[in-house]
Amino acid sequence: MGGNSGNFTCRNVSVVDYVITSVHLLRFVCNFFLHDFSELFSDVHSPITVSFKSTYQEHSDSENISQNTNEKDEKIKKWNWDLQNDFKNILSQERKDMIFESLNQISSDNIDQLKVDTIFDDVCKIMLNSARNTFGIFKPKKRKKLKPVDKPWFDEECRFARQNYRKLKRNISSKSSVQQKQNLRLTEKKYKQILDKKINLHRKKMMII
Repeated sequence: MGGNSGNFTCRNVSVVDYVITSVHLLRFVCNFFLHDFSELFSDVHSPITVSFKSTYQEHSDSENISQNTNEKDEKIKKWNWDLQNDFKNILSQERKDMIFESLNQISSDNIDQLKVDTIFDDVCKIMLNSARNTFGIFKPKKRKKLKPVDKPWFDEECRFARQNYRKLKRNISSKSSVQQKQNLRLTEKKYKQILDKKINLHRKKMMII
């Protein structure tokens, strides 16, 4: 698999890196790709990318999907004791009669789990429907995604080095010259040295504290 099969994955002398997967997941693996060695990821190992194939099932009943999505976004308001009589009155008598009839059909000697599950679902539906109509619904506010916070030792010098490294890396391709790739390796090495220096300084400060 992959376009660089047989390439070394460790110290340019051995092929010892692999991906562990279950027997069931193995049939979905469609490709391995070995990336160029980077000291930012490991001291000796080259990074590997694994691709998995998946099956996409198209849903024809888009209306039901949209309805289910909207229901998941909705929340029922909290119970209000002042409205308990309204809650009882809204409960569908017809649905309750159907549930009682289904319960009477179940024999204690031979319990059908499927029937029990169906009755349980029906009870939940009439309770939730009554709660919606009695107490009302609301859509909870979506929480804002928190921006990732840098490590305490990751200062302006680290950001500048990362910016230079990423800028060079974006411009690298299979057609890049030897000099361009060499510049990237030097920039990466410098970035790694700065990170190591900042981490060590931070550890020393923590030991003093």
